[in-house]
Amino acid sequence: MEVGLTRTADGRLEAAMRNCKVSTDQLQIVGTGLPRIAEGALEKLLIYLVCTLINQKGISALNSYLSTAPMVADVFPDLGIKLDYSLTRDIQVTTQSLDMSFKGQAYVQNQPPLMEKGGVEPVFKENNMMAYVGITEFFFSSAARSFYDAGIMSKKFEIKSKIGKAALRIIQFFTQPWNLRESLQTELKLIEAPTIKITQADGIIFNIRVAGSVISSGSRKPTVLSLSVVCPGSMMITIEGDRLFLPSKDFNCQVESKSVFNKKLNKKINKKIQEFLSDWFGEGWKIPFPEGMNFIQGTVQYQNGFVVVGGDLRFTPAGREKVFKKIISGT
Repeated sequence: MEVGLTRTADGRLEAAMRNCKVSTDQLQIVGTGLPRIAEGALEKLLIYLVCTLINQKGISALNSYLSTAPMVADVFPDLGIKLDYSLTRDIQVTTQSLDMSFKGQAYVQNQPPLMEKGGVEPVFKENNMMAYVGITEFFFSSAARSFYDAGIMSKKFEIKSKIGKAALRIIQFFTQPWNLRESLQTELKLIEAPTIKITQADGIIFNIRVAGSVISSGSRKPTVLSLSVVCPGSMMITIEGDRLFLPSKDFNCQVESKSVFNKKLNKKINKKIQEFLSDWFGEGWKIPFPEGMNFIQGTVQYQNGFVVVGGDLRFTPAGREKVFKKIISGT
């Protein structure tokens, strides 16, 4: 039996029966009382029925399941952030693999924007595990852009340090003496979409530019101090079950403006941005695997422009039972 896999017009996976042959070398029809010519016709009918049944029930049930599988996932519904993972080309079949190319684009618009051209094509060098997922810079860049477009990359916090408050009050005394009784609040806000690079040596490298400001809580909320902050860092990807984790390391924010308070500010800003990232990404990003399926991570390889995660796919007991029932019932 030969089954072909193709990409539909809307980017879904579809199966088609290309060839079906049933061998009857071991088939014996005993005690029918029919002439041999009739028995031969019965054999051909059985062959026809087997292939027809597989095509109409098995392949049809599989395509019915694939047609209902969403190709867009709401990864952060409250923010309107979606992930388009529709197929970008037909399935490529080799003697050792089935290669599927997905879009992998996060966005906040009603429709995903046009894909950028010139992306890096992942290279798969191993084949000893069940599945390898290549993730390019494009995916991470679109995710960073979507968070920026959603307008959530900002955080406010109160200044609790006595030394910090005293220093800011001195600045405020010369610029806004009428607001000295008002409390002070610090705000960090992303001012451009982060840049993402993947290298073999350092993994996933990102660069964030943040505007920091200290404002008075008065009715007009005047700015006491403003500054620009650059936050370079790197991440090493991990996958657990059906979730993608991006733990950051070597996070080092630096205030670009010259100030005697830079050391204290750098430490404070680093801490607050780490808290912010932990709040949003601490539970990981759900990967749109079919319901009831997990990915058991085995290897992670970083190359220039992409990362390849290798592992085995595993159905949970509930997931196995659900798929089995769908195939048996043909729905």
